[in-house]
Amino acid sequence: MARVLSPEALYRALREAHEGRQLSELAQRSFRTIQGLVARSAALSEQLSHASREQAAAKQHVSGTMQTIASVTDQSATGANESTRVVKDLVDLAEQLTHAISRLRVESGTATRN
Repeated sequence: MARVLSPEALYRALREAHEGRQLSELAQRSFRTIQGLVARSAALSEQLSHASREQAAAKQHVSGTMQTIASVTDQSATGANESTRVVKDLVDLAEQLTHAISRLRVESGTATRN
């Protein structure tokens, strides 16, 4: 035998069904919003990861450049030291040459007088 619902019970059941449907639709919209936010968060995480990799590569490049500059600086210092030594040697040779020329003048002046 089928049970007959009173109009109040029927109204209450319809109202609860309608509220359940509204809650279900709200949940569906909320899940879509959450899904969009998760996708956006994943995209931002990927962008951050990419930027971090680029920064790491730039850091390595700068580090390599700094090492090159340090090496060139060392080579320049070595070259400057070598140039200083060569100039000192040239000064010594010039002094020796001046002394030798002076001796020759003295010797040649003495030889001319005799």
